[in-house]
Amino acid sequence: MLTLNVRVNQALGGTPSEFETTLMERVGLTTEEASALHWEQMAWWQQRLQIIPYLEQRSADERAGFDFAVRRIYGATPVSRLWYQCNKATLRPDAVRYVDALLGSSG
Repeated sequence: MLTLNVRVNQALGGTPSEFETTLMERVGLTTEEASALHWEQMAWWQQRLQIIPYLEQRSADERAGFDFAVRRIYGATPVSRLWYQCNKATLRPDAVRYVDALLGSSG
């Protein structure tokens, strides 16, 4: 389905995202490979997006674990960090503020 989606989008004048273009130019991925990584990162973001509003209801340990993972994912993992930087202007502002605050903090 991904190959079909990429082919149809290209035929209809669609262009790769900034993230996809960067992966194709810097890493040498195909359009399909870059698109697959984009959608994988988007799926993970959507999952995390469902957790952020309810973190206050979690225990301190659960919040600490989530925060540690988010710092690691969007601060230290190159693919996820690039995806976040390329897409954050289009993501839900309250979640971006939360992640940016985590990335700006040392703990």
